[in-house]
Amino acid sequence: MTLLPLGCAASDVTAPDGQSGFSASQCRLKDVSFVGVYVPGSKDLIDVPWKTTECSNTSIHALRVGPVHTVR
Repeated sequence: MTLLPLGCAASDVTAPDGQSGFSASQCRLKDVSFVGVYVPGSKDLIDVPWKTTECSNTSIHALRVGPVHTVR
């Protein structure tokens, strides 16, 4: 996708709050204040506000990211 100058794009991001069906010892809950986002085609990381509680166990991948689409 190519954006016009000053164009906008978005993507839906979802994550189940809390333990996501895992035990407390598996999940290791942690307060989260932001999520890091890489803009398509860029190596620059942007911190986006994301206030929730999520599993901090690196073997649990509950975050789901939808396709990037233009916003009008």
